[in-house]
Amino acid sequence: MSRDANPLLEGTVIGEQRTHFEVKLDDGVTIVKCRLSGNMRRNFIKVTVNDRVQVRVGSYDLNNGFIVYRYK
Repeated sequence: MSRDANPLLEGTVIGEQRTHFEVKLDDGVTIVKCRLSGNMRRNFIKVTVNDRVQVRVGSYDLNNGFIVYRYK
């Protein structure tokens, strides 16, 4: 399965732990546990609470995902 098959969703970071972030999606109900994608870590892009982000969730587990973009 290709990476493009996984849906991209938008949301707001509501909590942060050591390696994971909690992102509340725009539907207002779903909370996804996310990590930073490799490109975000490689370019030292910082994510904090209340940032708007774009999340790529897995096709099998919709409760885990990767943060792939932080809106300015």
